[in-house]
Amino acid sequence: MNELIKEGFILAYFSEIKNNDPESLPGSWGHFTDIAPPWIEFIWYYYPKILNK
Repeated sequence: MNELIKEGFILAYFSEIKNNDPESLPGSWGHFTDIAPPWIEFIWYYYPKILNK
């Protein structure tokens, strides 16, 4: 992420994709994705002139 920012990218959105099911039982896939989300979602914009490049 630091290298992208150095090159003029701006992080506009960051989110962990979760199951969000309070009824998920321990050991289930839904419980796992709530505790340790395996997917991350990013939205980046490229603005090279912001850092005076």
